[in-house]
Amino acid sequence: MSIKNIKGDLLSSNCAIRCQIVNCYGVADGGLAAQVEEKYPEAAAIYKGLCNTFGAGLLGEVQLVPCHDGSVIANMFAQAEWDGNKSVTNIQALEKCFERILLLAAKTGLSFGFPKNLGAGYGRGDWEEISALMEGYFAHPSDKCFVVEYEEPPKPAKETKPAEKPALVEEPKPTEPSQPTEKLQKPTNPTEEPKKIHVQICAMGVNENGAGGWAVVLRAGKTNKVLAGGTAKSPTEDMVLTAMISGLSALKWPCKVDLFINSFAIMNAVSSNGGKPIGATALWNQLAEAQAKHAVAVHLTDGYDAAVVERCRAAAREKSQELVFKAS
Repeated sequence: MSIKNIKGDLLSSNCAIRCQIVNCYGVADGGLAAQVEEKYPEAAAIYKGLCNTFGAGLLGEVQLVPCHDGSVIANMFAQAEWDGNKSVTNIQALEKCFERILLLAAKTGLSFGFPKNLGAGYGRGDWEEISALMEGYFAHPSDKCFVVEYEEPPKPAKETKPAEKPALVEEPKPTEPSQPTEKLQKPTNPTEEPKKIHVQICAMGVNENGAGGWAVVLRAGKTNKVLAGGTAKSPTEDMVLTAMISGLSALKWPCKVDLFINSFAIMNAVSSNGGKPIGATALWNQLAEAQAKHAVAVHLTDGYDAAVVERCRAAAREKSQELVFKAS
């Protein structure tokens, strides 16, 4: 995996996985972390939620966060100590993160990139030491690893507008008697700005008689709606897919949707980076049809509103227990 050095913007590059060093406290010190927070607020929210739960216990771990444009942010937890309110890069933790990134790259074959001076700016690390460590892990024949030196894109040249021609003065036309007209109605939903809908999905399966339950919570501002159901002898994956389909189908017009689910395998499969679909093929076809109507970003429930997650889980469990009771 030979390392290619290029110039540009890592977050606008062709790298499928964009790697950054983060601290364990959910704070974007600046640099790339601040850029990620601005461009991918959904990724920043999931990262902060994980930090709130595990804190310094994340040191040496890697968090993968799929983003709305199909890319993946790889948060490498290699900063735990603080010095004057600034994060300090931990080389031992960074080495563990590199091991996980290397394994991920070998399994997926996806391209990945690091910013130049990784961990050496706000993290106060030694770039020569870090780059040497990087060479040791990724300097093998391949074209998948990139180190991107930030360079601002050139500003587009200002367009010059042609001189406007003098308007012709038309003679006034004779006016006709005015006719009563109907009051124009304000355009309805199709022309409105898509609403920001947060959809929380949770599917539960039980071992008793194979009964499964699913539930979905739809949130839009202060409005909350809960849908739930269950199917006998259905695997958990089918319950997750059914919940996703039900949630998206409940939306009456195209929306921007943040879809939170509790299955990494399904999240990976529905992302543009792909993955092997699991579960019933017919359900995947229904999901594709429902998803095509909206701008959907899929995330894991980790770090999401714990009260909503529990509410969804309880509704799914209740439906599965109803099926068990009816079958007994």
